[in-house]
Amino acid sequence: MSFTEHNVNGLIYDTSDVITAAGSGAVHAFTTRHGGVSPAPYDSLNFADNKGDTSENLLENYRRLGEAVGFDASRAVGCRQIHSDPVSYTHLTLPTSDLV
Repeated sequence: MSFTEHNVNGLIYDTSDVITAAGSGAVHAFTTRHGGVSPAPYDSLNFADNKGDTSENLLENYRRLGEAVGFDASRAVGCRQIHSDPVSYTHLTLPTSDLV
């Protein structure tokens, strides 16, 4: 699988050429540590809410990612990454005003 690196105002992330080529319009990013506001030892684009970083830093890091990648961070959905094989299914029902 190949990736394309992006640098938007110092925030560095990759996108998958395969996901992009599929044409689904799925907004996706594989982040690096560059471009956030969190101080050491999180330097600097931290998203972990269970390591002691402040909520203000985390929200700003998500805001910056959303701005760089092109999504509204206030509507983002996340998950906790684990290195195991359980699968979780989610379902989102949008209000009719959000449907095109």
